[in-house]
Amino acid sequence: MSLITWDSRYEIGLPEIDAEHKVFVSIIQRIEEAVKVEDKENVIKLIEELLKYADFHFCSEENIMIREEYPDYHWHRKLHQRLLVELRDRIQIIKYEYIDFNVLLKFLVAWFKGHTQIEDKKFAAYVNKKLSI
Repeated sequence: MSLITWDSRYEIGLPEIDAEHKVFVSIIQRIEEAVKVEDKENVIKLIEELLKYADFHFCSEENIMIREEYPDYHWHRKLHQRLLVELRDRIQIIKYEYIDFNVLLKFLVAWFKGHTQIEDKKFAAYVNKKLSI
């Protein structure tokens, strides 16, 4: 059984962002499959894909925040930047040292769930409230 599957509780109510979050889940699932078959090279490539996708997705999210004048934009952006740094660090560790892939997977799943269900939902609630006024 997968550590993460798409579930409506991850929806934040902004269709564009929800679609991008589904891609995140898909990439994490592919990483999990590569870990199961112990394909280190594929795990590294998939984590690099996740990093590049995260960079795109965060830019997309932040552009909406700027457009909608989200008051916690700077804080949310710092959270995004922190994750990108951590992912880059983990890629380097995987390439040149040993890392337990299961620890990496648990980190990715925990981060995704926590960030979407807390920070992204706050952002979406703000945008949806603003749009309904």
